[in-house]
Amino acid sequence: MTACGNDNAGLDGSLNQSGSYRGEVTPAASGPARSDQVLVGVGDNSYYPPPWRTVAAGHQVTADCHGPAGQPPRSVTVTTTDGWKIELTHGSQTFTAENLAIEAPAGQLSVSQSSIDYDQQQNIDDLEQYGHASVYTDSVNWDTPGRGHIEVQVRNVEPPPEWGESPKFSMFMHINCGGDPSAVSSSTTNRPPN
Repeated sequence: MTACGNDNAGLDGSLNQSGSYRGEVTPAASGPARSDQVLVGVGDNSYYPPPWRTVAAGHQVTADCHGPAGQPPRSVTVTTTDGWKIELTHGSQTFTAENLAIEAPAGQLSVSQSSIDYDQQQNIDDLEQYGHASVYTDSVNWDTPGRGHIEVQVRNVEPPPEWGESPKFSMFMHINCGGDPSAVSSSTTNRPPN
């Protein structure tokens, strides 16, 4: 049996009969966690231990990519051993997160467009001043730096009302859903934006 033409394979052609395939989770290009760690959760590192805040190696976090072969995933489900479950939908800055271990039922969170606009302007300013800039913003960066890649740099997003008086939510990781592995190293640019 081969993966050619199968609608249930990843971008790399790996066969999966269920229409879902495992993505590779690695640290984000930047963020508050160490360079070898990913982060998901609420609150400040020094005050909120697991399960409030997961800081772990990428291989300790699961990303299931959902969608047909040869295309970016329609959605991605991220789960941690500390109880976090996050549902990302392709192209959207609104996502669903939950952690029943801390009484945080499923609720929607969103990265504001004004935050993204600010970061884009900062990247343009950095490019002009320093000759290089990040290709990412503090958001869910879909298909960046290449197709099938998701760079998540979500910083201090307001929690949903279902979580009560919860601290703000952050998530920093890179998810590769079958994209070109060499694209990850391309997190900065020296070219002006289109």
